[in-house]
Amino acid sequence: MVWKGICNYFINLKHYFSPLGVFALGIMLGISVLIPGILSSLQYLVASVSQVTGNANFDFNALLDCFAESVGRLDWENPSEALDVVFSTDWLSGTLNDCIHALLPEAEQYAEQITAAVTLSIAEIVACVVVFLFLSSLGLLGGFLLARFSVKRTIAQRVWWKNLLSALFDIVFTALTAAVFFWLGKLWTPSVFLSGIALALLYSAAALLKAYILYGWKKVHIREVVNLKNTGLLMLTNFLVFLISSVFVLLSFILTNVIAGLFICIPFVFIGLSVVLYNAEAYVKNFLEQQSRTPSAPSAEGAEK
Repeated sequence: MVWKGICNYFINLKHYFSPLGVFALGIMLGISVLIPGILSSLQYLVASVSQVTGNANFDFNALLDCFAESVGRLDWENPSEALDVVFSTDWLSGTLNDCIHALLPEAEQYAEQITAAVTLSIAEIVACVVVFLFLSSLGLLGGFLLARFSVKRTIAQRVWWKNLLSALFDIVFTALTAAVFFWLGKLWTPSVFLSGIALALLYSAAALLKAYILYGWKKVHIREVVNLKNTGLLMLTNFLVFLISSVFVLLSFILTNVIAGLFICIPFVFIGLSVVLYNAEAYVKNFLEQQSRTPSAPSAEGAEK
């Protein structure tokens, strides 16, 4: 089981570019809203400031250059921190006000009206950021669902009613285990670690039980599938798949940077999670195929004849 489960992970790496493409599509759609939205917001700000100050020479390109220079001065060696700063309303407000006052010395006497225009401009930028995050999240979710579907087709094909039964089983089991986990954590904090190990064993046993119901019902005895040995081996297999995925993730960030590493590592994570979800079903499916190829022993009555 262990070797086959690890092989399932490497075999399904052929689907690497499918979730990556869906995630990248979500990012590009988000950027197609974010960048035009920011430019439109700055154009509105320029028009408002020009109207308030009566200065028709206030240049949009000058404001854009000033804003871009302020963005460039941030510490982009830590992209996550830099992005947090860029999309914070306080930083945006301070930077835009500073740029306007640097470009228009007479802006000081219109500070109240300019601040109101800056606030409206920032509200539009924040709305564009929300849309960007929403579309990126859709791309992330779509990539995971596509990876899960691809892995399922490769190692655990099912008919539609088995998909419904599996989804219902997963929902009920996840809700129950999450409730038990948090309940134990509230009772005794150190129990979180112990209960985590217990829940990992429970998940392995439940996955084997679900696989038996979907594939092995009335074909083999339940104890041939759901037993302590198989539960332990499945838990070990899934742990090794997680470990291999973690190594790929770590290498993605070490060999590149944070942004590139994020894109590179996502398919490894999604495929690893999907293989863990379907390893038990793949095992039971292969077990039944081996059983069907093995000739059954003659019955005692047939032996006597």
